[in-house]
Amino acid sequence: MTSLFSRRGFLGGGCALCAATLAGCQTTGEALGRLAPGARPVAGGDVASLWESADREERRVRQSRHIIRTPEVTSYISGLVEQLAGPYAKDIRVYIVRTPEFNAGMYPNGMMQVWTGLMLRCANEAQLAAVLGHEIGHYIEQHTVANFRSIRSATDIATFVGMGLAVAAGPGAAVLAQLAIIAAAFSFSRDQEREADAIGLDLIARNGYAPLAAAQVWERMIAERAAEERDRARGEDIFFATHPSSAERAQTLTALAGGRTGEFHTDRYRQALGGLQLTLVEDELRLRRFRRSEWLFERLHADGANPGLMLFARAEVNRLRDFPGDQTRAAEFYRQATAQPGTPPEAWRGLGLIERKRDRQADASAAFRRYLDLKPDAGDRDLIRSYL
Repeated sequence: MTSLFSRRGFLGGGCALCAATLAGCQTTGEALGRLAPGARPVAGGDVASLWESADREERRVRQSRHIIRTPEVTSYISGLVEQLAGPYAKDIRVYIVRTPEFNAGMYPNGMMQVWTGLMLRCANEAQLAAVLGHEIGHYIEQHTVANFRSIRSATDIATFVGMGLAVAAGPGAAVLAQLAIIAAAFSFSRDQEREADAIGLDLIARNGYAPLAAAQVWERMIAERAAEERDRARGEDIFFATHPSSAERAQTLTALAGGRTGEFHTDRYRQALGGLQLTLVEDELRLRRFRRSEWLFERLHADGANPGLMLFARAEVNRLRDFPGDQTRAAEFYRQATAQPGTPPEAWRGLGLIERKRDRQADASAAFRRYLDLKPDAGDRDLIRSYL
């Protein structure tokens, strides 16, 4: 959704890639157009140089500790991309990046990154397919290459190279602010975004998905941002800084959907995420972006996504935020969660922490014991035992 350069901070330093790319790329070269399946750039040209830099980056990404490698999840996402990409599928490699922000992106050499924050926020397979189809649109229209050619100012390039993004410390790392700056400077044009939107919507419609899912993605993101802004004003985040007006986009996609129907495959999507869902929730909570997270978990709960997990997530937001009344609400959510199937053992731990804070030691001890019974190998078991 933003260009090649806006995605890289989480996986490696930016200077080496930019320096290598700058050394070989010019602002002119072979004519661009829709990429042919299986095509490679002309050797020695600017496109070839950009692809070679992306190839080097992909080798680093492949070894990153921030890549999700759960076979069931990776095969599911890769299969979805293969279905959407059709004749381009053999040219695309998918990497799921453990980063709790809503984003995905394509490199010009066919490397696709899917961020876990996107997977958490999509309510169903159709919504995820709409975003992936959008990224495939950028790839086949060679938007990244076109954007690189538009960077004609040596000062602009030097500024980017000087940012020197470091290897991310992990999910939610502080490089998000730098990524936002890069996204604004090296983003796709609004016309390119609209073109990718149209391609993505056509791809999902042709594959039997409900076209309206594309608009729903944006409507959800508008509501999520509004929830946060009710708490305090924020500048544009990575995703919104580089796209057409969100309201405009949702309206345009709704019009393009034209009342066509299709499948959402909600249950299949939830089943595919499986045990990864707890990791996605915990990474979101680590951002300490409570108002936004609260809206997200409420929305997912209303959608019917794993009630036990969503009640646990809502409890955690209240416990960690700790505003007046939050502890009482957290305790109630924990109790509701522990009565649901699919609730993580951590719900009992959270309940114990709340009861301990409220000086209800007997209730706290009972909750802690239940937690240790369900998760005897918990990493914090010694600490929890000390509370007993």
